[in-house]
Amino acid sequence: MVEQSMQVSLSRIANYDRQQRGERRPDDPPRSPPLHGDVLDSPDERAFILQAYALRKRSLPVDEIAMLTGRTEEQVRRAVATRLKELDADEMSEMSQAKRMMLEQIDAMMAAISTPATGKDIDGSNAPVVLEAIDRMVKLMDQKSKLLGLSAPQKIDLTSRIEILARTSGYDLDELRAITAEVLSEYSPQRLRGV
Repeated sequence: MVEQSMQVSLSRIANYDRQQRGERRPDDPPRSPPLHGDVLDSPDERAFILQAYALRKRSLPVDEIAMLTGRTEEQVRRAVATRLKELDADEMSEMSQAKRMMLEQIDAMMAAISTPATGKDIDGSNAPVVLEAIDRMVKLMDQKSKLLGLSAPQKIDLTSRIEILARTSGYDLDELRAITAEVLSEYSPQRLRGV
């Protein structure tokens, strides 16, 4: 695995050196004009936006994407941000953009290991199950659940419940609040979790 990673890195360095010398291969993507803001002026800029987003989604650093595409880091950042804005029409904060990117990366990783984790190929045929893939899938699902807020602990609004109890049962509201405060002060958060 380390050797494979080294080969990929050496290949990328060789491609970068070749690009710096101006050498091109027939399979090289066409160079497009610089990106001007978030306006899609040409099909080449549109292709660059999609390419930059796809590479970033695969967790490549911005500087490496810039090197591979022959663009500046700022242009790569703007291209990725443009694509994220397209995917979610609302104005998104930087935090929600990062969250969206992480969700996209998790989905891509889950897709990559779904066959060995489920034992079913895309066409529905059986495939060997790999236990490590199941473990990875569960961890990815847990991460996605946390990002989406699905695994957040539920909050209990004691004030509202005490008021409802006082109204429906005829108890004195101030007395119930005093009892609740006394009970809560006796229990530490660790002991409350065990209750």
